[in-house]
Amino acid sequence: MAVSAVDQITSFLRVHLGPETAAVFLYISKNSKSPLQMIMQQFRLPSEKVSFFPAENLAHSSSLRLLKYFEKSSPSLAFETMSTNNQVLQMVQQCLTLLLTHDLLILSRRKDSAIEYSINWAQVRVLNRAPAFLCLTRTQLGHAAELVIEELLYSGRLGLLACLATVAKRLAEEDEASSSAAAAPAAVDPGLRALNAFASLLELRFIQRRGSVVPPLPVADNSGCGSGGRLEDDDEFEDDDVIGSSKIYRVEKPFAPLSRAEREAALRHIRESLGPAVKLSNESLEPPAKRPRVAAETTSVADARRPEEAAQEFSANAQQLRFRWRDSILTRAAASVLGAQASRVLAAMLDIVDERVRLGHAQSAESEVLAHADIVAQLAASAAGDARSGLDQHLSSLAEDGFIERQSGAAGGQFRILFRRAIFSLTRQSVAAVIRQRLGDKAVRVFNALSEEPNLTQAELESHVLIGGRDCKELLYRLLVDGFVHCAELSRAADFMNPRPNTAYYLFHVNLEQTTRKLLLNMHAYQDRLLTRRLAEVATNRRLLDKRQRVKELLKNLDAQISAADSAGNSDASAELSEQRAQAAQLLTPPEREQLETLKQSRTALRAGELLLEENIFLYELFLEFASQHN
Repeated sequence: MAVSAVDQITSFLRVHLGPETAAVFLYISKNSKSPLQMIMQQFRLPSEKVSFFPAENLAHSSSLRLLKYFEKSSPSLAFETMSTNNQVLQMVQQCLTLLLTHDLLILSRRKDSAIEYSINWAQVRVLNRAPAFLCLTRTQLGHAAELVIEELLYSGRLGLLACLATVAKRLAEEDEASSSAAAAPAAVDPGLRALNAFASLLELRFIQRRGSVVPPLPVADNSGCGSGGRLEDDDEFEDDDVIGSSKIYRVEKPFAPLSRAEREAALRHIRESLGPAVKLSNESLEPPAKRPRVAAETTSVADARRPEEAAQEFSANAQQLRFRWRDSILTRAAASVLGAQASRVLAAMLDIVDERVRLGHAQSAESEVLAHADIVAQLAASAAGDARSGLDQHLSSLAEDGFIERQSGAAGGQFRILFRRAIFSLTRQSVAAVIRQRLGDKAVRVFNALSEEPNLTQAELESHVLIGGRDCKELLYRLLVDGFVHCAELSRAADFMNPRPNTAYYLFHVNLEQTTRKLLLNMHAYQDRLLTRRLAEVATNRRLLDKRQRVKELLKNLDAQISAADSAGNSDASAELSEQRAQAAQLLTPPEREQLETLKQSRTALRAGELLLEENIFLYELFLEFASQHN
């Protein structure tokens, strides 16, 4: 895992969950699965201190070793203010619970029944890619769905009521701000918009049901002091395991649709949290889409009160987000090469594959066979117009460019999406773009020639790319130095152990996997630099940003007072407040406004660069994943 990823997630935890939780994560990432006996000898704790923590205790093996780390490395943390070891261990339990809520820890049980912790690096990448996932969700499902995903990504796991109440409150604030700016009011109330977005995300498997992580009990309680949190997909833990004194229920149907009872409870909770402004109706309790195909998946009002149902929470489905991001990359690549219509055809085929995956089919390097009639039906359902016009031509173009493959010509043809070949092609194009930026177009011609026909000598390469011997030799040297091209030496002399330059063949080839790994490391370094620069610019202009925030809050209060004065019919007070508002608006001088605008443009450009780098990193990781499966 790159250092930049660890730094980003540590900063995220420090801001959202506190410095103690960030320290727990950082220590476990560096010291995973330490022997418990050695830790006890280092602390020299008496046996009666350890007797409070049985082998099933969640925080047993990590709490003791974390205590020494906090005493040495983190004097400013809250752990140093604790007077007893039990209080420190209780705080450690709370931090571990927060990390488990975000799925950042993997639990494993040793032979002596002790529980150990290690970092879930896949989830670290998910949190680092949160901005890209939010942009993807906003593009495909709208702003309300983006807010739901944002709450779940940054909160780990949330209950249905808490998530919808927060999203509805944010939507109501945005509607109020837009109405004050003389914009048209929203046609649908924020509570219903949040609920419909949540139901759509659950139907498309962007989110899933999870078992809740129970907070730890007080250490002084002899009935148990462990947290009930664990990862449900850990096969070493059974359904009836009791960790501490809390029982965790496995979610049997993580993608079950929202029942009517859940919708009623959610809308009722939103109405209570937002006030009587939210209007509810019986027609809004069910979505306009079709009802679930399986009636057994819906829960009744009585079933919703069962303990295992009450313990359910929701989290973002990282796997589905990755698949959707991959599909978005493929459709945008098809649009840039073949046009919007071909991209629409590919998107329809990807929707069919996604629907089949939701029904239980497995994801692989190649999709299942898609019939021509299914593609036509999907196009007709997704867009208006004649679905058959130009379809065969677009399918042929996609097949020529390696996105799909024609299996047979019966009944209009059967097709298969080639994910591996498409990702390989996009990765090679990305590497070629890097070469073009560094070395020019001639170097790209050399790279493409070696990619198509490997193991060429310099003379053969010169005839292929039509470049002079001197220029070709210089380009080969620079490509070799940068790691884009590799050379193999083949001796033609009898003494092949000690070859001479004039008695050996030098064959040039491209090892795309090795080149991609090197570029991946460079991109992690570039991402770290962009993050450091963005944070440095914010720190440099912190005083000006705080001043703008204070002015904004002052103007907001004055606007509220002006509205109250106008409602009361007090024109004199309203005029005086308006004059005060005009004076407050001038607190930011023109040079300061210009500096803020420059800072905004710089931060926008840096964030766009980070998103582009993250997309290239994701593309290279997909390529390496497919390459390892192919090998």
